[in-house]
Parts: sequence; structure tokens; C-alpha cells
Amino acid sequence: MENSPVVLPPEQLAITLVEPDVSYRRRAVQQLLPYSRLPVTHDPQLPTDLELSFHLILCNHVLYYVPDLRQTPRQLLQARHPQGLFLAERTSFVKCGRWVLAG
Repeated sequence: MENSPVVLPPEQLAITLVEPDVSYRRRAVQQLLPYSRLPVTHDPQLPTDLELSFHLILCNHVLYYVPDLRQTPRQLLQARHPQGLFLAERTSFVKCGRWVLAG
């Protein structure tokens, strides 16, 4: 039995974006608008009061921005819906100070 992909219609899809760079964030919001009829929530940093339950958390070359590389993934996983997915991509490791960061 194959798993069917989950497809949410635009009127049900809520998108939350975290991007520290204001110009990238504005551009990303504009690119995401066609996928949802709801406003795209966006912040320059991860909110500290994550009470939402996300069905998909996507980190694409962004973990090097976070000030606490151990705590941030924990916060994201706690905000993940029980059937949700957490996807993070890295292409190489870059040693920067005392941190080993995905870059």
C-alpha cells in the first residue's frame, strides 16, 4: 500500500517563515503567497513561544544563522506535529570558531 501525499488546498495551508535577512524574507514571502490564501507569517528569528504544531519544518542552509545550534533543533522538533516532518539540508561542514556548522 502506497502512502498518498498530503495536499492542502491554499485556503487551509498556513505558512510560517523565519529568515533573518529582510530582503530575502520579503522576497520569500512574495514567492510563497500563491500557495496559501492565508497571510504568510514571517519573523527575522525563531519565536521563543512556539506553541504551534507544524506539519512540515524545512531548514535549507539556514542552521548556521542560529545562535544556539544545540537548542534550536530541539525547539523545532518540539514544535513539530506528531505526524509532521523535520527536513534539514547540509552540503558540507564548515568549522567556524568552536562550532561545527552545516553550510
